[in-house]
Amino acid sequence: MNASLVLFFIGILGTVASMTILATSRPLRGGVITTGTVIRNERESSTIESGPSRRRMTTYAPVVQFTDQAGVPHELTPSLSGGKPPAVGSTRQVSYLPSDPGRARLLADSTTWVPIVLFLVVGLGCLIAAVAVR
Repeated sequence: MNASLVLFFIGILGTVASMTILATSRPLRGGVITTGTVIRNERESSTIESGPSRRRMTTYAPVVQFTDQAGVPHELTPSLSGGKPPAVGSTRQVSYLPSDPGRARLLADSTTWVPIVLFLVVGLGCLIAAVAVR
């Protein structure tokens, strides 16, 4: 396979991944922002196979409890997880729709920006390299 095509494909994937993470970490349109508390972490393990070797990977997703404007508590578990669990009792910003508090999302924090920037830099770097190799 052509090297520039591989670099271009990786570049597109990295750029799209960073934009997707960014879009799902922003406040909901028409949403209310409140502070939630991490009440526990959900652990997920998976096995990565690379040829004859296998490696176990564990990630953690925070379960965040927040209270809506009516005083009703809700729990939110994001679809994205990371390698380091956030401390139970720590706080996170949450955006939710007043008409549907069950539709909520965690807002970007300092740990969210690392993969956004990493994917964007790698993606744009590969796109530039693909054009240069061509």
